[in-house]
Amino acid sequence: MSAIQPAQIKQQAVRLAQEFSSPDVFISKLHTLLEFYANRTHRPGQFSTTPTILPSYNAPDPVLRQVLIALKPQAESKPQETLALCTRLWEAAWLETRILAARLLGQIPLSCQESILGLIDEWVTPAIDPQVLKEVLTTGLSRVRRDAQDAYFKIVERWLNAETGYRKIGLQALKQLLKDEKFENFPPVYRLLMPVITTVSDDRKHEVLPVLQSLSRRVPQEAVYFLRQSLVHAQPNPDIVLWLIKKCVPEFPEELQVKLRGTMREMDARRKW
Repeated sequence: MSAIQPAQIKQQAVRLAQEFSSPDVFISKLHTLLEFYANRTHRPGQFSTTPTILPSYNAPDPVLRQVLIALKPQAESKPQETLALCTRLWEAAWLETRILAARLLGQIPLSCQESILGLIDEWVTPAIDPQVLKEVLTTGLSRVRRDAQDAYFKIVERWLNAETGYRKIGLQALKQLLKDEKFENFPPVYRLLMPVITTVSDDRKHEVLPVLQSLSRRVPQEAVYFLRQSLVHAQPNPDIVLWLIKKCVPEFPEELQVKLRGTMREMDARRKW
């Protein structure tokens, strides 16, 4: 692997970006660049600590970051051509090309929202590589999540209402939304989460827990009410909801922890009665 020199990689990325309008040439030269920085001492899938199912050059992430910086002006000014390049990058089916596709998609103006969501629908399936999914949910959907929340909630709702593999993706998308400290539109989150919590199976409860923990930290007062309501709707089998509440208790301030523990004791007493 060649050592990264900031000035050199910047020049290489700028030259690569000149092929923006010729996707096949761009991808060929991108492969050459990634090969130049490939780390052959790492095992396959060592682009990060998350396993990958795709072939990878294990190139350092600053390489892709610099390429994205060089492409940003075109993504803003030529969204249709950028969409075409995103499609070809995805079709190349390497870890780095798909990560770059996701990151580049997040730079396209929302005037192309329908096309952006169309690609998301094509790309996101239960079989998607976990590293690529993370990029799609964090950067690929970043503008939609920030500036077109109704559309974001619609796609999350489709995932949550689909088969099990998609539901997990929908929960990850909600967790990503809750990470944004500027996000304040919580009622749609409650609406989407309630049927998931009250129907989740025992073997899937661990997928729901991180979202509830994030919610508990962000809006503790509202989360207490929401969790107590979920117990009401979970009758006559509240065991899983009780487990979820128990795991969420440490996320709350002390006074709310007391309230939640009281709720759990009341439920236990009713069941024994």
